Amino acid sequence: MKDSCLNCGSIFDCISIHKDGNYERKYKKKFCSRKCAASRCWDDEKRARHSEIAKKLPTYKPVKLVERTCPCGKNFMVRPCLKKKHCCYLCSVKYVKRPPGGYREGSGRSKSGYYKGIYCGSTYELCWVIYQMDKGLPFKRFKGLLEKNGLKYYPDFLVSDKQIVEIKGYWTEAVDQKTKMAESFGYSVAVLYKEDLKPMFSHVEEKYGTKKFQTLYDDHKPNYVGTCSYCKKEFCSERKAPKTKDVFCSRVCCGKYRKIKNTPCR
Repeated sequence: MKDSCLNCGSIFDCISIHKDGNYERKYKKKFCSRKCAASRCWDDEKRARHSEIAKKLPTYKPVKLVERTCPCGKNFMVRPCLKKKHCCYLCSVKYVKRPPGGYREGSGRSKSGYYKGIYCGSTYELCWVIYQMDKGLPFKRFKGLLEKNGLKYYPDFLVSDKQIVEIKGYWTEAVDQKTKMAESFGYSVAVLYKEDLKPMFSHVEEKYGTKKFQTLYDDHKPNYVGTCSYCKKEFCSERKAPKTKDVFCSRVCCGKYRKIKNTPCR
């Protein structure tokens, strides 16, 4: 069964089937995707109607708004629990010391750090940098950014005057957009993903004897430093501090200690 989306008006198959074992249930969808379902807008009449319904609920508690003054001189109302200091987004960009957005070291979720003075935004970049250094291949960090039609691009590395190397964990549409923009400036872009970096991973693992690549950073500190309860040697671990009283540097020491004490492992 075909129907039109209430948000974008596109025609889609509105009948969805939910199966749970031998049970099957059909229901009709109103929107073609989750994006359209989340972007629907209420008119003033519907918003007022739902507001009146919410006020009649026993759990309803009215919120007293407080008045604040924006640096631009305009007064605005806000909830007291919020730390909002500006009346709009333009004022927040204009009157802050450091405007939001842009490239910031350590701002992502990857394990970043410096290797021999070169910043690496992830362990993928770290392995690539180590491989380039060990093989004597030229490269350097791209300084600045490329900007065109409101799109900003902060490339990773330069291997020549017009050759950019971009290291990514996964593909997104923004990768293709930024690649095309860089090509319009005369650059050629080589995007390397996990499959492309496997030779670099193998090289670092064989030469430095570790799969925990973040330990190769200049300022790396282990998450835990302790003394083994069996061999009494000090060891480091990337894991958090254990909650047990007895700690071990390896499974071998743990097994020998439990055999002597005749206590099961927990």
